[in-house]
Amino acid sequence: MKNFTPKVLLLAFATFLSVNVYGQVVVDLRGITNANILVDTLPDVPAGAVVLLQPGMTYNAGGFAFDKPVTLQSAEPLNLNLPRIDCATNFNFAAGATIDSLIFKYIEFFGEYDSRYVLNSNVAATIGEMRFKGCTIHKLRGIVRMKDAGPGTLNKYAIVNCLIDSIRDYGILTVDMNNWICNNIDIKNSTFSRIRAFITNKNNSNTVVMDGCTVNEVPAAGQRLFRWREAGQDNVLQGITIRNCIWGPGWDETNAGSTGYDGFDGLAATTWTFENIYSTSDLVFQAEKDTIKTFLDAAYAATAVALWRNPLNQDFNFLDAAFPGIGNAGDSRWSVVSGTGGLEWNISHAAFNALGNIDATKTVAGLTIYAAADKLVTVDANDKTLDEMVFTHRLKLGGSGGFDADNLPINRVLTIDVNGNTNITVMGMSSSSSADRVLNIASGTKDHLIGEFPALGAAISKGTYYYAGGPTKIYLYSPNSGVNLYYIKAVTVSSGTHPIETDKTWVNIYPNPASDRVYIDVDRPVWIGVYSIAGSLLKSKRIEMKTDYIDVSDLQQGIYLVRSMDEGLFVKKLIIR
Repeated sequence: MKNFTPKVLLLAFATFLSVNVYGQVVVDLRGITNANILVDTLPDVPAGAVVLLQPGMTYNAGGFAFDKPVTLQSAEPLNLNLPRIDCATNFNFAAGATIDSLIFKYIEFFGEYDSRYVLNSNVAATIGEMRFKGCTIHKLRGIVRMKDAGPGTLNKYAIVNCLIDSIRDYGILTVDMNNWICNNIDIKNSTFSRIRAFITNKNNSNTVVMDGCTVNEVPAAGQRLFRWREAGQDNVLQGITIRNCIWGPGWDETNAGSTGYDGFDGLAATTWTFENIYSTSDLVFQAEKDTIKTFLDAAYAATAVALWRNPLNQDFNFLDAAFPGIGNAGDSRWSVVSGTGGLEWNISHAAFNALGNIDATKTVAGLTIYAAADKLVTVDANDKTLDEMVFTHRLKLGGSGGFDADNLPINRVLTIDVNGNTNITVMGMSSSSSADRVLNIASGTKDHLIGEFPALGAAISKGTYYYAGGPTKIYLYSPNSGVNLYYIKAVTVSSGTHPIETDKTWVNIYPNPASDRVYIDVDRPVWIGVYSIAGSLLKSKRIEMKTDYIDVSDLQQGIYLVRSMDEGLFVKKLIIR
């Protein structure tokens, strides 16, 4: 958030107020450790204000009743350590309030499974839009509920890029009053798991759209997925659209051995539209209840535990790398599990190889690709081989990575999320055959470098870099010129070894050029390989000390690659004369 006016003290609180470039008042709560500062501040912020919350800080909802439009969001949108709101006393609307929008961005909401909500309204109100974006929501009785009093209108209810699990019988939305109406429900790029009931409504809606979602153990056995329950006003007038979604089985919440559920209630005059839907083979409907037949017709040939790595613990990374929905269905945050148990992004995979020119930021199988119309990222055909891996496509970062004034990526940058100590492997090369280049690997921010991958012009090569710390974003970008990438892998480890970095003087190959022998000066014993430009291993030797060398007298004049055979810790170009 760009704040360009001087900060001033807001009333009696240690709260700072400014105006951003969009003309919005910004209230910055960072640095304040009082858990009640949010609920103490909200009554005094002006309509339309943006309230910035400290990553990792826990705030109390405190029962505040919203009476004006406001946005609550993390002060650092890319920080995976979200600010937390404890919903022990949930939010509400002020009686009779007319509010253009309530927006929650990059926040974790939690409470008590048996009794709490993010917002539980018992008053009449008129709300233009209520939106959750980039939020984690869990351990609640419901997310939003309208009960006890009306009339009321919520014109648009949106859930975008959220992780939601462990929600009881009031689900993601319950309209419990027949004089309350929710006109449009828009759910995109989100994951839902272990939710007893999904959507319940006592009035007609205009539209329901689900796009790019992963849904598993939703709803519980015997419960309803879509429930429009008031006779005479129990339809979605312009239809329900479900596209690019993956559905797993219902939830055996009571461990009774049953996951079958009721697909819907009401909706007799509602039209359904399905596009690109997958469901696992263990999805079943309750006998003699309403069945969503398209779910069964779109069945994947195996169960949820065969498709995803650990769905019972909300890990929906793809265990089956051949699943045809990777990259085009389900929540796009989920990646492919590599053969060694990490996550991998192989640009030759079907999820990537048809992307072509990318002119806007998008996330594919957990890899976020930042691009713009004038700063394209391109995937095209290009054959390469390395470490017995055959690549058919590359991802071209056509120039240096672009960041805004707040150091947030805007173009020609790749990001992945890691959950802790991680070894990160990249395979790539310079986009110029005559010039070596560099790919920066950074954690948290673009300037916190954990490694510099030498992108050689002569041939594809590999490097592995170690990140130590908690959950964060990893940035990959070139500081100056184009780099081509073929493969990225991230393996979580309990501890790691800092790879040998090629820009350090203690990694030294000499003489170079050479004619008979080559010495490799490293700080530990390591297996060294000498490779042809085509990637063929020609010689190998374990280097134990500085006096050890590799005999290259039988090699013809030309350019070769010398690299570590221990996880590709470094790579150097060698010239033989």
